Amino acid sequence: MKKSLLAILTISIFLSSSLVIAIPAPARAASGGMIAFDYYHIQVGNQTVYRAYGLPGPSYEVVDRDRLYTNLTKMGYTLDFLNQTTPITSSQLSGVSVLFIGKADDPPINFSASEVQAITSWFQTGGKLLMMSGSSGYTSNDTENTAFFATIPNWILKSIGSSLRLEVGGEITDVAGPGPGASSPPAGVGASGSGFRVFASSANNGVNNQGWAATLTQGTQYVRFHGATNIIGYQNGAYVPFSSLTSNTVTWLYRTSTQGSLQQYGAAKPYVTPYSTPGQWVLAAAEEIAEGSTYSKVVVGGAGFYGNYVINANGEYSYNVVFQGQQFVENAVNWGTTVESVPSSTDWTLIIVAAVVAIVIIAAAGIYLMRRKPMPKAAPAAPST
Repeated sequence: MKKSLLAILTISIFLSSSLVIAIPAPARAASGGMIAFDYYHIQVGNQTVYRAYGLPGPSYEVVDRDRLYTNLTKMGYTLDFLNQTTPITSSQLSGVSVLFIGKADDPPINFSASEVQAITSWFQTGGKLLMMSGSSGYTSNDTENTAFFATIPNWILKSIGSSLRLEVGGEITDVAGPGPGASSPPAGVGASGSGFRVFASSANNGVNNQGWAATLTQGTQYVRFHGATNIIGYQNGAYVPFSSLTSNTVTWLYRTSTQGSLQQYGAAKPYVTPYSTPGQWVLAAAEEIAEGSTYSKVVVGGAGFYGNYVINANGEYSYNVVFQGQQFVENAVNWGTTVESVPSSTDWTLIIVAAVVAIVIIAAAGIYLMRRKPMPKAAPAAPST
């Protein structure tokens, strides 16, 4: 009986495993690749105006920027700053694996329809990563409409088919602390020195280390989002809170403490986030978008990845807190350049068939063995006389 059962189980395992082996594993990209930065600028009088806000920036921001470039180069990537005096074209994006887009600043130098189409066509070839920066649109003039801080990036996100969006109409703040002289941020505090210097903290459950989000957040405990807006969603033709997104290809990465809130600035009204209402608002999120047989990927941050007051800062306004935004950006680039195959309907059919075959064979073996009558025991031999 044991030999029969062993033979049945062996056959079932062989059949099911052979089907599973036939399923193609996700492809992995070789290390390195081309990373492009949008450095487009124009001359306005005697002033150079960059599309990405905060370039070239004060000295401490140049340090943050140069550290980003140096580390990415050490990781094996080649950096391309595109053509700084002409808009983005498809030919410029040829051979590019990762595209960084800084937060928009000046409306006269924002994206044209042809640039958005070039970015979209590049993204749709599959295996690409778009690093999209946001900004709060802070202004001291309450009548000024600064919606372009988010609506321009949202235009690109819509074009590539993303369900992620940036909120408009205000700036995310959190309970301020620590200040000068503090050695560490106390639990429940989510801003560094001032409310608008928000940082995501693992102590406040503000760092997502679950599921595939952990690939992007590993090694980070505090990440700063200075002057940020929050990430929301777009689903079924409407703006929705991020929590309403249900796809398993979307995940939040960083968020405020439970005391975060959106403060009103400018004339634009927020899409879904209520003003001055405490909550845990998403500061960065990621999404995988199927493009043919592979995914392209997008990471959206409520503050800039390069420019001024960047996410990868670790020093200024830290008040003895060490931020790990640089680690986050490096993680994101490595994740984005790891090309993953989209499971096909055939793949899922094979998985289901393999599971069903194994279950049926094992169940049949169990029923057979339970119904099988035991062999009668031989009568004891008569004692010899």
